[in-house]
Amino acid sequence: MRTYLIFILAVLLHFIPSISHSSERHALVIGNSSYEVYDLKNPVNDATDMAAQLQSMGYKIYRNGAMLDMDRSSMERALDDFAQSLPFGANAVFYYAGHGMATERDNYLIPISSTLEFQSQLKDRTVGLRSIVELLKSYNSDGTNVLLLDACRNNPLTRSFRGMQQGLQKLKNVPRGVFIGYAAESGQVANDNASAKNGTYTGQLLESMAAQPNISIEALHDQVANSVYETTNGAQFPVSEDRIYGSWCFVECGTSGTTTSNQYQPAPEQPPIEISIEPTRNYWKVAGGIALGIAVIALATADDTEPDTVGMTLTPPE
Repeated sequence: MRTYLIFILAVLLHFIPSISHSSERHALVIGNSSYEVYDLKNPVNDATDMAAQLQSMGYKIYRNGAMLDMDRSSMERALDDFAQSLPFGANAVFYYAGHGMATERDNYLIPISSTLEFQSQLKDRTVGLRSIVELLKSYNSDGTNVLLLDACRNNPLTRSFRGMQQGLQKLKNVPRGVFIGYAAESGQVANDNASAKNGTYTGQLLESMAAQPNISIEALHDQVANSVYETTNGAQFPVSEDRIYGSWCFVECGTSGTTTSNQYQPAPEQPPIEISIEPTRNYWKVAGGIALGIAVIALATADDTEPDTVGMTLTPPE
């Protein structure tokens, strides 16, 4: 009997990995400043400060810090490695500061070594935002993917082309489980804020993350948008795309303060509360947890001395 129970327990542990990994928080942070055309002052500072802030909130930072001044090959390799490293059901944050631009089809994040003269070169010399979203969703389909882009800077092309737009634009039709925050709405340029340490958007974002890490990403980004709008006298207004089910916060929603380790620390144990089960994402976790609990109880109460077979004696009637 005990042998069979051990086998069942092993099978259950194999099929419900999210029980031990679903709360893990990971981040990839990139900042590009040293461009051949239109150098930027603050993206390296922005990325460095964002990596430190996320780390203080319990995130495991890819390569233990911000990735700075990256060419296209390095950016693509880091994105692919990061996506593949995510555990099942992870909370993943991708932050980018640097040049970016938009066409009618996609947004493009621009590596430092890219020399762009023609619009047709974008696909082969930059990193498309839609491909990043699809990559994260592919490897973290049951988790949450948050992208924060301080990339609506001035146009780095040597000339403008038909169909090119100022700043970035919303992708539209993003997959479920994805939040994208843009430093400015379509048609606007994000302020690099060369007179200060951080770009206007990232500076406000860092302040809000430090002050209220336990409110929903939607509420926090709205606060940032309002602050940036006021600071720039209406010249810059951050926008977002939200396809997250329920509430997602940089730390556990409803808690306060930050943690200092690289591993996310859960909130202190609270009195029992009513639980709302998220459809399609968590029902396997709940069912698996119940089944695992039953198997553990059965295993704990099993008697090793019981024989695996039962003998039976039949006595014929007299």
